[in-house]
Order: sequence, then C-alpha cells, then structure tokens
Amino acid sequence: MQCLHKKQFSKYGGGEKYYIDCTTYAQNSDSIEIQDFIRYTKKSDIAVLTAVANDETIKKKNRHIVVKIGPTNRVTKEEFYFGKRLSETKIPGFIKYICLFSCYDDTKAGSTYIEPNKIKICSASAKTEKNRKDVLVMPLIQEGSFDNYQWTNEDIPLLKCLMIQSVLSLGSAFETAGFIHGDSHLGNILFKKTKSETITYSFHGGGGDIKVPTLGYKIVIMDFENSRIDCRVNDPIESKLFWRDIELFFSRINSLTTDTYYIQWKKGDIMNFIETMSDQTMPPDNVLHLVNMISDSEFVFTRIPPKPKYNPDVDW
Repeated sequence: MQCLHKKQFSKYGGGEKYYIDCTTYAQNSDSIEIQDFIRYTKKSDIAVLTAVANDETIKKKNRHIVVKIGPTNRVTKEEFYFGKRLSETKIPGFIKYICLFSCYDDTKAGSTYIEPNKIKICSASAKTEKNRKDVLVMPLIQEGSFDNYQWTNEDIPLLKCLMIQSVLSLGSAFETAGFIHGDSHLGNILFKKTKSETITYSFHGGGGDIKVPTLGYKIVIMDFENSRIDCRVNDPIESKLFWRDIELFFSRINSLTTDTYYIQWKKGDIMNFIETMSDQTMPPDNVLHLVNMISDSEFVFTRIPPKPKYNPDVDW
C-alpha cells in the first residue's frame, strides 16, 4: 500500500498536499518506498510530515490524514478558520480540520537521503517571513467523492440521498453562518460511512428541523480556498452567489460519468427553480423544496458504448 504521495494544491495557496498512513509511515520508515519518497522530496516537508505522522494525539484518532504544506498566506488560515466556525455551529456535512500550525524552515530541497529520525522540524537559522510555512492537517476521507465513485443504477437511491445532504448542508451553512463555499464541484464533496441512520438539519428562517436518511453514508464538504463567511442572507449579490453554488453542484451532477456509465437526468425543473430563487433573492431555507424535487427525479446510468477496434480488413 502506498503510504505517502503528494500533489500540488491551490494556485491561490501554493504548496503541496500529502496523503499519509501514519501507522505505516511510523513503523516502516526504512522501507524502499518511503526512502524513495524522502530522496526526492523537500527535506523541510519531510521534517514536517515525520513530526505529524509520529504525533501520538493525531495517530490515536486519525490513522489516515492529509497534510497541506505551503507558504504562509491568508488562504490557509481562512480555510482552517472557516472549518472551525462551521464545526462550532454544529452544521453537519463539513470537514473537521485536525490542526493548523506555522513553522520556520530554511532547509533546502535536495536529493541527498537523510534518515527520518535525524530530521529536525522547523530548524530555520533565521525566522523570517520567507521561511515561514503553514501546515494544515485534516482526516483523509477514503470512501469516495461524487466524481470518482463507480456509480451504477443500483446506487441511484444513494446518489439522491447524498445530493439531498449536500444542498441541505450548503443551505444550512449559509443561513446560520453566512457561509458560501464558492467552488462546489463534485471533487470537493466527499462521503464516508456512518452508523447514524438519519441526519438533522436546522433552518431557523421558517424551515424548522428536517431529518434525512443516510443509507449508511454522510457527505464531507471540503476545500474552502474560495469560500466566504458572515455573508448576508438578504443581500442580493451574496444571495446570488449562494444560489450560483447550488447551481454549480447540480450542473456537475448532470455531467457525472464513470469508467463505464454516464448519467441521464432531466434537470430542467430544478435548474429553473434555482434560477428563480437567485433572481428573487430568496432565503436559503428554500433549498428544502429541492429535497422533494431530487427525490422525484429520474436518473439513469447508461453504459458507454465501447470504442470501435481498428480492423485492417475493413474498408473505412
């Protein structure tokens, strides 16, 4: 199993994103895989990852984590702050970050292998802003996301369930905290298993409480790099931004594909409803109307035709 890999994240935040199996990393630091990883990764990043992976508090509760390391900037701090605010208001459906910390390091990138136990974290000789980096740690959600799950027609009840959870989470967050995600594409909405049979969403503007079934899964909305908070629900511009987020989510559902299937769905009524809500600056509790509209929608996953194979004996 791959214990560590990385990819770039956010053109706004910069830096790298690493996925770690803490237990495997801590117990197999001499493995060929981890040695290769260390050999071609910034020493300063390795220092941070080693410290995080060996932190007993993190390992105890979160074996699989994501670590985002980048230059200190407003974006990373805001992302952590938004997650904290949403967690404090107990709005379901959003990722709960583990921690955010900053450190200084002027270790240069290089190809020389050094043993993990000899790396010193935050070993800058001069604590200047250019040497400062932000480290955001969060749990790894492994079950899937809307855009990488292998959907079939048997999964349509689950798809509808997760769609309902998504719009209710976004609507409740806007009403309660003035939160607008700003980038509600399908890769930012993950889901994981849950033992809870229902989730309760509260709307104070007249919608009241609504319980929805989970079918064994709950959504986890993440990546707040384009998000806003403390927006005004009755402001025409900010209300339009919220409904645009909802519109983006449904438009991406309409283009959902897997390796073998693509979705067919008549979304016209829902999109017309969202457009009306946006034009009239309607409050976020109107997402409750979308619950029945999603439930009544007909989805079909149609098999993608196989690509024709070249046959030299056929005259094209």
